[in-house]
Amino acid sequence: MVAVDVLLVEDDALLLETTERFLGAHGLSVATCPSPFGVGSALAEHQPRLVVLDLMMPALSGDRIVEHASELGLEGDRLLIYSALDEQRVRAVAAKLPGARYLVKGGGFFELLAMVRLMLGRR
Repeated sequence: MVAVDVLLVEDDALLLETTERFLGAHGLSVATCPSPFGVGSALAEHQPRLVVLDLMMPALSGDRIVEHASELGLEGDRLLIYSALDEQRVRAVAAKLPGARYLVKGGGFFELLAMVRLMLGRR
């Protein structure tokens, strides 16, 4: 088991790889999970300080992971929901888990990096 800064849960392979490389290039250790079905195992294996979770995954919506967060040992202050859904929907999902934050995709990688650093307590 190797503790990482960020566990990135994203089903889009290109976005997963690009985001992993970007965050890594800015000094963050990143583990990836390309399927929502592997989240529990990835949490146990990597012990991430923060989970960046996409909501729009065809096999199992990220909403379901949020609903079962406590069973997975995932506290809200360790969860950043990162989705292309409209902001109202993303905010509603984040509100289900106290302390969770959200960011709507489209603002670019530097906006994501700023939020990740904020949540990790880094500058």
